[in-house]
Amino acid sequence: MKTILAFSIATAFIWTITALGAPATAVSLRGVFIWSNEGGQKHQLDAKLTPTGTNEWHAVWNFDWKQRPVTFTGTVKGSLQNGPVTGTGDSTDGRRRFTFVGTAKDGAITFEHYEVTHGKNRTGTGELRTAN
Repeated sequence: MKTILAFSIATAFIWTITALGAPATAVSLRGVFIWSNEGGQKHQLDAKLTPTGTNEWHAVWNFDWKQRPVTFTGTVKGSLQNGPVTGTGDSTDGRRRFTFVGTAKDGAITFEHYEVTHGKNRTGTGELRTAN
């Protein structure tokens, strides 16, 4: 009887988590961003996303800027497969903040990014794809 009860409780717990939309597993993104003021020069961009809710992640963004490694942290919200995607990135020293708005289609995300440290200035475009 205890085995049946334990199995029933475990099954109910799993069903509840699934029904409520438990956070997905960690996700890696890879791609590029283009800075508008550099005549189309592409910069490699990698991100590690840790789930914080349904279609919501904490993001750690890594890229090189002027031949130096840079890390920003922020958020990503939306469907990474198909649909709207938004996010933020803050420099680790707190001096700069960016946002992006994009659309995912079949796991490829195209986006526009904006510096919002002082106002909102469009700074370029980019593309990301899930890497796992």
